[in-house]
Amino acid sequence: MKTIQLQSVGHVPAVEASELREGDVRMYNFGSTSLIVKVIEKSAKTLTIITFSEEGKYYMSDIRKTTLVSIVERDQDITSHHPQEVYNVSGKNKGMVDVSEYFPVVEEVEVIEAQEEVVTEDTELNVQKEINYIEEATTKSRSVKNAYYQLNNELNGVEIYFNDKPSEEVREQLKSNRFRWSRNNKCWYAKQSDNTITLAKRLTESQEEKTITEVSYPEIEINDIESYTIDQSLQDREHDSGWIFRSSKRDHSKEVQDLFSSYTDKVTDVLKNTESEYIIYKLKQSLQYFKKSYHQTYISFLSHKANNPSWAVTGRGNLNVSKYNKSMNREDNLRNKLFELTSNMDSNIKKYSNKIKRENKFKVS
Repeated sequence: MKTIQLQSVGHVPAVEASELREGDVRMYNFGSTSLIVKVIEKSAKTLTIITFSEEGKYYMSDIRKTTLVSIVERDQDITSHHPQEVYNVSGKNKGMVDVSEYFPVVEEVEVIEAQEEVVTEDTELNVQKEINYIEEATTKSRSVKNAYYQLNNELNGVEIYFNDKPSEEVREQLKSNRFRWSRNNKCWYAKQSDNTITLAKRLTESQEEKTITEVSYPEIEINDIESYTIDQSLQDREHDSGWIFRSSKRDHSKEVQDLFSSYTDKVTDVLKNTESEYIIYKLKQSLQYFKKSYHQTYISFLSHKANNPSWAVTGRGNLNVSKYNKSMNREDNLRNKLFELTSNMDSNIKKYSNKIKRENKFKVS
């Protein structure tokens, strides 16, 4: 089996990029992941892939078919992903690019609704008949023939997956049998019982049952706080750039490590309440991504301050106001990014904490 070395993760199984397919979840250094929503054949040796990142953004990049990549999940639902513009991170034309040709949008119903707004009273009835016909055809196409169910033995649950939104009649049957919709997993789920399993078999036309197979998630080491340090020479230069406003030097390494230690403790406390390998992996992954990004941004922040000393230190002589204002704007942007990173980490901790509470409640219900 082929493997690759990922920072803060270790050796993980890998496949060549030529085996990538839509719906794969790819893992990178420090445990960050992205969902592959489109694989495009660029040349005989190269692929272009469009991914959906953990930050909720779409990216386009090129990759050689022989490059080894780590895939942690396959066959994920990508039906909701229809980006029209994405960030291009490869080649010369970096920035936002139009990818609408790869994600066509069907607008048949919308066109008819737009027509309805301008029709006369004489033709309004015909238009309404046409809308009803389309809605009826759409409802008929939403059959459950391609649905399937699976037993989630870890949570003692039964889950039903539909290729499309089930009819109102089917949804009422699900609700009356205590099934609930999972927005995160895109399925209807309930506690395992004779009634719920029988209904699942009937709605999926007794298709072969699928049982969730255990996925092995790589262990992520989060007790690596001491590895995040700030070079002393950079600390000295940053201090020299604004010493006039301070009574003593700051220990930036200690400040960063104290912050990371507090977030590591928060994550550890949350994970004490779950045995879900998926949640443990995702929350640790979020923590490591936060530490990596915050550390890099903090270094950029200190470097910028070191390279742009305060006018109170240098004096006002020959001060270029325009350049100085741009420097201050850059400093503010970096400071805001640091704040945004901590806010996102707080949101992730809250999200997975709530998810754990819901799953624990589901286990005992």
